[in-house]
Amino acid sequence: MNKLFFILVSIVLFSCNSGKSVIEKHVRVDLYTYESDGIKKMGGMPEFKGGHQLKKYSGRFDYLLINASAIFQTENRNRIIEIFNLYPDKKEVKKQYLKEFTQDQKLITYFEEALAPFENPAMDNKTVYTSAELMDVASKFFYCDLVTPDTLVQAHVCIGLNGVKEAVWEKDYMLLAAFCYEAIFSDFDDDPSDIWESFVTKKAEAGQKYLDTISTLDNYLQDVRLELFRLMKEDAILKKNLMEYYELNKTNLAFKIVD
Repeated sequence: MNKLFFILVSIVLFSCNSGKSVIEKHVRVDLYTYESDGIKKMGGMPEFKGGHQLKKYSGRFDYLLINASAIFQTENRNRIIEIFNLYPDKKEVKKQYLKEFTQDQKLITYFEEALAPFENPAMDNKTVYTSAELMDVASKFFYCDLVTPDTLVQAHVCIGLNGVKEAVWEKDYMLLAAFCYEAIFSDFDDDPSDIWESFVTKKAEAGQKYLDTISTLDNYLQDVRLELFRLMKEDAILKKNLMEYYELNKTNLAFKIVD
């Protein structure tokens, strides 16, 4: 009887451990406090907590957490405020915030797809993107978001503030965008960064092109934004670095890139 009981308990424990979601295994919530109008408030960000094998690829998973999750969509802003209004109960804030990710089936699906090649490097990648699609998606990360009264254009290369969200594509490029983000910022870690230097040059070129034909600052910003997208989409330096990063990592990606 004792032996049977031990076996049953072991099965139950194994089942519980096996049932742990992919988000619970790989995501933690980093909380921080700040002051606003003299009132102490709480904020936080989800972070990928991959082990030794996955840590260097955290960029793609961090991108998914911010861009594929429902909680960061504009319509769910009030839910985030509601969660952080639970401060100073940090434990409950973290619990409720993490719950949003663990119950997000769309996010879970992307995580499982991104993790699959690590679990089975020999898997057949049936999804295929062209290098033209790669460059189209990558170019949208170089985003002009502000112009000052003296016509200085501000641009960002960012995980959340980018042109990917505004792009209208028929295909789902979420995993491809996550790869582009990781590859671009991997190059940014170099000193000097080839992509960054090319981006700065192309931004100046885009701004100069429309400087003498400004009608309004808003129109100027839009013209420069679209021109920078076009220039980066055709940028040989960006393509070279992206393709080199792809060749280094093609066995851990859930898709193929072909010319």
